[in-house]
Amino acid sequence: MASNRPKRASNCTKEVLTLLETAPQTSKSLENQSRYKGRTIRLVLKKLLDAKVVRRIPNFEDLRQYYYILN
Repeated sequence: MASNRPKRASNCTKEVLTLLETAPQTSKSLENQSRYKGRTIRLVLKKLLDAKVVRRIPNFEDLRQYYYILN
């Protein structure tokens, strides 16, 4: 799904998109699998949501979290 990737993306954005290609992830699982801090991951996810590259679906097991998935 490389066509969804922004042309000028930060390294963190590229890593988040690569991780999301495998399966839906929570922000916490993305933080655990990457080398970036949670605040950076959440900022990238917000930008990707605004650009409609990813969407979020509620985690029905823990309603405080969302799963992020590529559009």
